[in-house]
Amino acid sequence: MQGPWYRRSSRSGSGEAMTLCAVAYVRVSTVAQTEGYSLDVQTADLTRYCQQKGWTLKRLFVEPGSSAKTSQRPVFGEMLEYCRKHRDGIDVVLVHKIDRFMRDTYYHTQTRNLLAGYGIVLRSATEPISEDPSGKALEGMLSVFAQFDNDVRSGRTVAGMKAAVEAGRWCWKPPRGYVRGETASMDHDPDLAPVVRQLFDDCASGTFPVSALVDRAKARGLDIHKQVLNRMLRNPLYIGVVRVDKWGIETTGDFEPLVHPETFWRAQAVLDGRGPGAGKPYQPARAEFPLKGLVRCVHGVPLTASWAKKSYRYYQSQPRCQECQGCRVSVRAEALEASFVDLLKKLQPEPELVRIFKEEVLNVWKQAQKQASDEQARLTWRLNGIQKKKDRLVEAHVHEQTIDAKTFRDHMDRLREQEATAKLERYGAELEDLDVGAVLAFAERTLCDLAGSWNRAEPPQKTRLQALLFPSGVTWDGEAVRTQETASVFGWIDPICDDKERVVTPTRFELVLPA
Repeated sequence: MQGPWYRRSSRSGSGEAMTLCAVAYVRVSTVAQTEGYSLDVQTADLTRYCQQKGWTLKRLFVEPGSSAKTSQRPVFGEMLEYCRKHRDGIDVVLVHKIDRFMRDTYYHTQTRNLLAGYGIVLRSATEPISEDPSGKALEGMLSVFAQFDNDVRSGRTVAGMKAAVEAGRWCWKPPRGYVRGETASMDHDPDLAPVVRQLFDDCASGTFPVSALVDRAKARGLDIHKQVLNRMLRNPLYIGVVRVDKWGIETTGDFEPLVHPETFWRAQAVLDGRGPGAGKPYQPARAEFPLKGLVRCVHGVPLTASWAKKSYRYYQSQPRCQECQGCRVSVRAEALEASFVDLLKKLQPEPELVRIFKEEVLNVWKQAQKQASDEQARLTWRLNGIQKKKDRLVEAHVHEQTIDAKTFRDHMDRLREQEATAKLERYGAELEDLDVGAVLAFAERTLCDLAGSWNRAEPPQKTRLQALLFPSGVTWDGEAVRTQETASVFGWIDPICDDKERVVTPTRFELVLPA
């Protein structure tokens, strides 16, 4: 290969070597080193080396706090671009040591060949590399040792990180809602932690799809994309579980959970399409048309709603309802809503019947609590057994190394599936910690004044109350609002008062009566 000395001599037209021109590259691996002496020492040594050789130092490139494992370094790339553009005026790239240039043999060889294509050679101020066979051999060995040293360091770093993760520390960037901790690896972010917690509650309720949760997050100051939010809601770190699948590690974190485990698993069920409200479209309630979506024409098609002349509210039949084209249902909202209030008054039960019903529900609730407590204890025992199996599996794979990675993953996946199923079953068996007396007192007030409760409610509460009272909607027959199906509670009250023995144990919040 024709080196810079040959090129310079040919360009000068004589056999005498001309003064060589060099660029120097200095690098340290961490920002902390930039505050010490390493950069200054390298710069001084390279400047002195050029003076001793009689070379002209054209430019010095300084890369603070960057790894040499790859060529993806900003200043290093800038140096290569400078050499390309000024190839006719640069003869040498000078480094303090070979490991400052590159710590990977493949990238070292590729970059060396790139410089050689520009007619530029690589030199070290502290190592005798050259273009002769022995110099090239030494350069190759130094490159190999640089990579070997880097691989050893990386192995020690990974081993240290594994030990830290096994101890429950999170070694990477904290997820949203957490910040770096002083004693624990993470602490709650005082600004975002309440927002994240509320998002999990909203998701677990089954009321909002992920797209609506994104809007609610942005309204609370958390700008997040749908895909990122979905990953966040799946992250077990929020319940204090550190999981690193590539190392086969799952353990309890050294930080405080941000979300209650039951809320987290309830949210997973909703995201998987198994929870309450999963797949239901989210539609904000409209205050001016509270019965839209509930009232239907006699043919079962929901009435639409609109303003006439910007002053009058109307409920109307939809164009797709072919049967209604002849009669063209169109009713003033005030008349239809007044008829709906009349229907509520007719359905309103006697206060004494509601009081007896409340007492019976309290008795049934106490029985259900005992059954739920027994089932919770059984499932907790089952979950403890699964956790012990996971611990033994980790011990066998990580410490004893008696099973291979594939076997470990297969067994761990099965145990995680069993754990998720057991947690969902435990959630399904759990009766929420409610003040049932207060809930029933509220229900009593509502049932004894259905029309007044509906009139006083806000639009979202009206929608929920309507859905509860009339699960199949109501019908406008041209004269009044009517219904063929009402909430089960209206069918429970009279039988309970006639024969209290007919009440059976509720399944969660629904009373189930014999046919």
